[in-house]
Amino acid sequence: MKKVLLPGLILTLLLFPPIRPTAGEEEDGKQAFMPKGGHPYSELESSDRCLSCHRKIHRQYQASAMARAQVLPWDQAEYFKLLLPHVRKNPAMKALENACIRCHAPAAYLAGDVPPPEKDRANPMADGVICDVCHTMTGFMGDQPYNGNYRIEPGMLKYGPRKDVESYHHESDYHPIQTSAEMCGTCHDETSFYGAWVKETYR
Repeated sequence: MKKVLLPGLILTLLLFPPIRPTAGEEEDGKQAFMPKGGHPYSELESSDRCLSCHRKIHRQYQASAMARAQVLPWDQAEYFKLLLPHVRKNPAMKALENACIRCHAPAAYLAGDVPPPEKDRANPMADGVICDVCHTMTGFMGDQPYNGNYRIEPGMLKYGPRKDVESYHHESDYHPIQTSAEMCGTCHDETSFYGAWVKETYR
């Protein structure tokens, strides 16, 4: 029983410590992000568009947790049953409503679809991290990558790690962020609402 209770207690303390927020309270205002609602779904391409040329990669993607990052049972429960009820009770924590979706369903965040409808009622592009988000990424905002501070430039120019690529469907170009772990750090490093580092995979 202790093994079950301990992770839940740790998660609760990290997300909702029993103290009033201090310096970290304004974190969302201090850190720069892509604007919520700045890019409708129509400006981004569904990952299914990649299938015709990238069959093997698309199959690997579809089998990944990244493709379902917003609709996996754990994520649905954590967001809709744990986080949102707390946000409703404490409006000061409203920034967290965006924070999860910024990384778990970036197309939904960029389209302003926050919170997205629950599983099976959302735009399919809100199910997880679509290919277009990573392949239009040109860097991150601020001095280090964390909390979903990626910078993307949606369009028909897709970036990758190679310089010798041609495509029939879109323009292709090399970008150094595509070969850097900083790209992963934009979502795989995270501070809590209170400013404490809770995920430091990149760091």
